[in-house]
Amino acid sequence: FAAGDIARWPDPHSGETIRVEHWVVAERQGRTAALNMLGQRQKFVAVPFFWSQHYDVPINYVGYAAQWDEIAIDGDIMAKDCLLRFKR
Repeated sequence: FAAGDIARWPDPHSGETIRVEHWVVAERQGRTAALNMLGQRQKFVAVPFFWSQHYDVPINYVGYAAQWDEIAIDGDIMAKDCLLRFKR
């Protein structure tokens, strides 16, 4: 069993084997690993996400985007009021 920011897993949403270095993902993987140690045979299927604050800039990240072909911007980056979609 493995969990945390050192663990890669098959992501059912992207079809890739991914690793996300964030404590929320590690905590959720730990729960799934513990249930599997108890014989419940559960897959880890959570969508990776985190919220962070860097000075006056909030960052909300949902999904997985190690590579992309295009970035679609909705809103105003300079006003710090926007949504960026990383598309493949």
